[in-house]
Amino acid sequence: MDAEFDGGAVGLRSKKGNPTKKPWRVKTTSQRIVDAFKDKTCSCGHPHEICEGTETARSAMYPPQMTVLITQALYPAKCAQQHAPAEHREVEQHLKHVSPLSVLRTSQSQ
Repeated sequence: MDAEFDGGAVGLRSKKGNPTKKPWRVKTTSQRIVDAFKDKTCSCGHPHEICEGTETARSAMYPPQMTVLITQALYPAKCAQQHAPAEHREVEQHLKHVSPLSVLRTSQSQ
């Protein structure tokens, strides 16, 4: 089975804060994963950033919204039992996206 969706519909944003136009396809054996992403395609009613240049490196990591969808689809009972405290959600919202390439470049320059 395939789950096809757009990165911008699952939280992938450019440096400017616009949704990034990046189609994704995930191969899965889980119908719950397919169902979780079935309505996550872009309606294209807003501006997008094209996934090129520095935006390509930024898209190498899965957005938090996407990982939450996957986790909730695979472990619905466990996710319903656990809620992050408000202060943890605030920290998550302020974390910046770090590309694996930028970490590699930083460690090589030291």
